[in-house]
Amino acid sequence: GNRMKTIGVEARAYHNNIGTFYDRVNTHTNMGYTFQAIDFGLDMEPGNPTSDLEMMEKTVDEYLEQEPFHAYYMTYSGHADYSFTDNDMSAQNQELVADMEGSEELLAYYACQLELEKAVEYLLERLEEAGVADHTVVVLTGDHAPYGLPEEDYETLAGDAVEEPFWQYRNSFICWTGGLEEPIVVDDYCCTQDILPTLLNLFGFSYDSRLLTGRDVLAECTHAALLKDGSFLTDRMIYDAASGQITWQGEEDEDYAQELIQ
Repeated sequence: GNRMKTIGVEARAYHNNIGTFYDRVNTHTNMGYTFQAIDFGLDMEPGNPTSDLEMMEKTVDEYLEQEPFHAYYMTYSGHADYSFTDNDMSAQNQELVADMEGSEELLAYYACQLELEKAVEYLLERLEEAGVADHTVVVLTGDHAPYGLPEEDYETLAGDAVEEPFWQYRNSFICWTGGLEEPIVVDDYCCTQDILPTLLNLFGFSYDSRLLTGRDVLAECTHAALLKDGSFLTDRMIYDAASGQITWQGEEDEDYAQELIQ
């Protein structure tokens, strides 16, 4: 947000939960955003959870005609608990998952995620209608696993990934623009810290890389997914900080391992 403001772009941020949760009224403002949330300028009623689609519908017009623009959305519809009786978004979309297989918790999880699907669909349609989709970038990623599900449901969602160490942390970083002729798939490991330097480079910002913990996902370097306990994954090895165990994904190289661990 602050970097966008240096080039004259107003940075807006929206969250469809109460603004004081995790003190976001202050954290987002400090990051340079004009921030709106429930009870903090966003015209929505509290819910458990609330609609990402409604948030989009009530905010897109605030910036869509102001090129260039920057908007940060912290979505909420897909949050736990996952049930058709206690989750407003699951109940709202229950009919859409009626023909799917799985436990009630898993179907309720699918149902409330569909509200984000609707929100993203709405956003892309509005970008297309405004004629700016081909030069707008949309970044999408999750901030944690869907806690609150039974273990067997996690395994259903993860599929073959359950055979990998730390599979429960596996996620995706999606960076989309309507002007991209062919999709670019990057299989290198990365983590949330890498998103900021990647976007700064893509948008041509200069910055001191020593002040950021992440690395550009597209850069020619060793890429790692870092976990909060000090464990990490690279294309050559997986290190479990709790046990000190190294799982090699190729030829063993102790010098390489010790350099990364230290």
